[in-house]
Amino acid sequence: MTYQTIRKTFLIPTKRITQFGRTTYHLNQPQIRLIQTIEGTKYVGVSFSSSYSANKIILEAQKQMLVDEEGEKLFCLYNLPFYFDDQTEVLNRNTNTFYLFCLTYGYSPVYEILNKKYCKEYKPIEVFLQYLKTYQINYEIIGFEYLTVLKSIPEECRDFRSSLARVRQEEFEWATNNFDKKILEENEYVYIESEPPITEFNLDKIRINGRYGTDMSMKTIVHLPSDSIEEVINNLFTKLHTMKPSIFNENAQPSDFVLKVRGFNEFIIPYKRDGSKYCLSDFDYIRKCIHLKLPIDVVLFNRENMHHNLWNENTIKMMKYFDQFVGNNNWNLIQDETRCLSQRECQTPVCIQIISAERIKHYKITKLKDDSEIVNLEEDLKIYITGSLHYGTRLLVRQEFTPVYQIKEGKLHLDSPIMMTFNILISTLPKETRLTLSIYMTDSPINLQVFEINKKDICLATINCKLVDYNGYFMKGLFNVGMWERTEPNPIMMCCENTSSNTCKLHYRMIEFNKPVKMNTFIANEQELNTNITGSVKIDSEHTLRFKYAVEADPLTVLSQEDCRLLWTYRSLVMKTKPRSIARLVSAVDFTQQSEVLELHRLLNKWPLLEPTHALELLDFRFPDEQVRLFALKCLDAMKDYELVNFLPQLVQALKFELHHQSNLAYFLLRRALRNKNIIGHQFFWFLKAEMHDNRVTERYGVLLEAFLNGCEDYRTELYNEVTFQNQLVVIANKVKQLETKEEQKQLLKDSLAKLKYPEEMSLPLDSRFRIKKPIPNTGNVFSSKKKPLMLVLENVDPLGDNIMVIQKVGDGS
Repeated sequence: MTYQTIRKTFLIPTKRITQFGRTTYHLNQPQIRLIQTIEGTKYVGVSFSSSYSANKIILEAQKQMLVDEEGEKLFCLYNLPFYFDDQTEVLNRNTNTFYLFCLTYGYSPVYEILNKKYCKEYKPIEVFLQYLKTYQINYEIIGFEYLTVLKSIPEECRDFRSSLARVRQEEFEWATNNFDKKILEENEYVYIESEPPITEFNLDKIRINGRYGTDMSMKTIVHLPSDSIEEVINNLFTKLHTMKPSIFNENAQPSDFVLKVRGFNEFIIPYKRDGSKYCLSDFDYIRKCIHLKLPIDVVLFNRENMHHNLWNENTIKMMKYFDQFVGNNNWNLIQDETRCLSQRECQTPVCIQIISAERIKHYKITKLKDDSEIVNLEEDLKIYITGSLHYGTRLLVRQEFTPVYQIKEGKLHLDSPIMMTFNILISTLPKETRLTLSIYMTDSPINLQVFEINKKDICLATINCKLVDYNGYFMKGLFNVGMWERTEPNPIMMCCENTSSNTCKLHYRMIEFNKPVKMNTFIANEQELNTNITGSVKIDSEHTLRFKYAVEADPLTVLSQEDCRLLWTYRSLVMKTKPRSIARLVSAVDFTQQSEVLELHRLLNKWPLLEPTHALELLDFRFPDEQVRLFALKCLDAMKDYELVNFLPQLVQALKFELHHQSNLAYFLLRRALRNKNIIGHQFFWFLKAEMHDNRVTERYGVLLEAFLNGCEDYRTELYNEVTFQNQLVVIANKVKQLETKEEQKQLLKDSLAKLKYPEEMSLPLDSRFRIKKPIPNTGNVFSSKKKPLMLVLENVDPLGDNIMVIQKVGDGS
């Protein structure tokens, strides 16, 4: 869509509240957003108060010549084939369930007014609403803490949600256009190449025990590890069918089957995603059995039973409509015509005004002789405030301090704002910079100007703040932030506020300009991008040893500033001879110098891709530059699923290092999770879910979880069952802890497990290869350690498999 002529008007301003650099829309002040196409190429965005009826909006649009007066009009979803039946009730939250649904779950629909004669193929909005309601299960799976976020959804969170929907659209098109859907899904249950390869000493023929379904009849076949799976299936099918044809359907063929590892949801299939053939030695299970000299037990499994996500045409169509609905960013493309100010023009120091603070307190703890404690709350104290600018872990400029002030009843009252000016120009400020503000208690005299932190001073509260918003503009205006109490300043902390009601609050104002400032100093324009990389410098003989030491040093070794600059001087040599040392080179860059940063970006475009394990370091907090992190992800994308799943815990934690919700790392993880839901997606889901209780990541992880679930369809039911079972076990474990004797504990465990309702089958959160039905009756135990872990014996879904034993512990990271 090309926006040739654009404008945005707000007929009735909608109330906005800015907190911590976030614009939040409250449910009592929703807006109706309308985009109209004029003359086929011009797009106009108009915003109305929700108190307007549809008819009134149509009249207003006609007055502004956005809609002609000919023919009957319909209110429709923008760019989607759904219309509203009752024009007078379309926007009434008391009668229109679609509108109420959007308010409840944080959706921001965009509407358009069309001539009825153009809507013959359109369907009533109720059709789309019924489909939307199938996604309500998501919020039970994610947890209701996420619904709290959606009630007053911040703009950044809403746009993050929209961008992830567009990622889903891209992935769906990628899978549809490039692969056979059946083979693609079969590969989600394949575990290959993570076990050591089979050596030449283990290339003798191997014996494979095979069965079909639940029949206990077994045939043993012999094959070389290099034989194709297709050959193995043909051989096993022929042997079993000859021995006992009655257990097969009349028209059964070898191509109807794959091999399943006995007792596990792990499959050995004939074809790779690209259509080429697998052989026996590709599979982890085969490799492991050969190395450990274990018997190989497989079962012929009907291929059709693997295909859970082969949706019908109507479902596919509705999925696409849903992603268009959530991912619609046309409203954002209609920008105000106000010109922006380039960061490069801002020759002004970074500065903020401290306006006030409240709820400042110190908890004085006194220990008594019997080791008990007395806690006294102090709210009359002397404090000062510090400010620092960090890029990763680097302190960009000298830390700034206020004078000492007296606090009465926890409040800092100022006759005039305190100006805190940093010795760096906005024009040279990296857009990933974080502002750290901290409040310290001190014994120093009132009004004394502080220049450094005394060892006796106590940090009462701290917070990390963004200086640049997620759209790349320098933040401006008044901020009221909840600080983290009794926490030492740390540049690694996420830029998020403490939402607890009684926490310390700090009010400050950012420097403002008459136009928005676009942070573009370190974004190369076309001329800068096409500039040649600085030519190679021949290394001096006196620098040879120092260069070798710096480029080959252990990653944990801290290099001197001189050694770092030496690497930068010989950067072309690093790229040619030791490309794995790129992290050392990035550490040498001065990210306040435009010439060095743009040179680094040009180098990254030519840098050879690294082994994924070496690229991981570039996702550390020390490297916040967007292009550096994108290069790391290009390297990681070469990882196969079996490799990537081992690094998921670190990658999910690395999401916390991203300054904004929208990041290339978030998009990368969602793509890989959607491409393999069973291996990557299953673990991705549980690593995110495990931290949803932490309100610092509830928004970010919640939106990612929702985006993954929206792309799962039937797999959502699987995860719902797992979450429900896990929650039930937590309740039982907490009840068990309250009982004194082991006999009472065991009896409660058995009785409670017997009362639960179980799905036909589900996976264990720990590993999706373990498929279970329910606990074996009258089994289970309670261990005597402090957290009272539960030992459960679960029935295997595979009737030929062994029972599965697990331990469930609640508390201390369970």
